[in-house]
Amino acid sequence: PPSASLHSRLSASAVQTYETCPLQFKLEREWKIPDEVPAAMQYGAVMHRVLRAYYDSVRMERPMADDDLIQFFRDDLAQAGMQDRYQHDLYEAQGVQQLRDFLTPFRRTPVPQVLHTEEFFDVKVGEVTVVGRIDRIDRLPDGAVVITDYKTGRAQSQEDADESMQLSIYALAAREKWGYRADSLVLY
Repeated sequence: PPSASLHSRLSASAVQTYETCPLQFKLEREWKIPDEVPAAMQYGAVMHRVLRAYYDSVRMERPMADDDLIQFFRDDLAQAGMQDRYQHDLYEAQGVQQLRDFLTPFRRTPVPQVLHTEEFFDVKVGEVTVVGRIDRIDRLPDGAVVITDYKTGRAQSQEDADESMQLSIYALAAREKWGYRADSLVLY
């Protein structure tokens, strides 16, 4: 039988895990069986830290230079502790290319008004506390916000973003925690 406390604090990923495999949810949440962190997850975490550092520098009106950002990425990736050197090298090459692809169009557009990066939240929904971390929130000229979630895997469409439970939860949290009205949900 399920533990009574399994549902008191949930994240979007916990709900998705349950929808995929209730047994996996139980093993992770109740039995707390540790899982090896795959290299793809380590890479994603590095990219999140790099983008946070970048957008924090943008918020402070001192954007990091492209080469500095790429070096920051390389240094952080080296500390991630990937066991397989070949895999590390592949992720390094992929990350440098993704950052260059990200920076090129970013330099040609107006700088967004970044309000939050990697911001934690917890909001009460009925009996459950929903928790998570929003990658980025930008203010639009009309006062609404854009909520962006970074993905380092396969490219996703705007339809994926519009149907994303995770982004919908983020929009709810943005309204509850900060009083923001989300105008747009983006998977980048």
